[in-house]
Amino acid sequence: MVRPLCERVIVMQDGPIVEAGDTQQIHTNPAHPHAAQLIASSLDLAEGSADPTV
Repeated sequence: MVRPLCERVIVMQDGPIVEAGDTQQIHTNPAHPHAAQLIASSLDLAEGSADPTV
């Protein structure tokens, strides 16, 4: 969701920063599992296949 708006992104999990860097790099090759989960969930929501209430 932030890729068209930002050049850099910071991913936080329960408060601490778990990954930071170039938006495109994190989107295409996330280093932290939480970043990968966030990307996967946003793609699911975009396609309408995820339940946003979960």
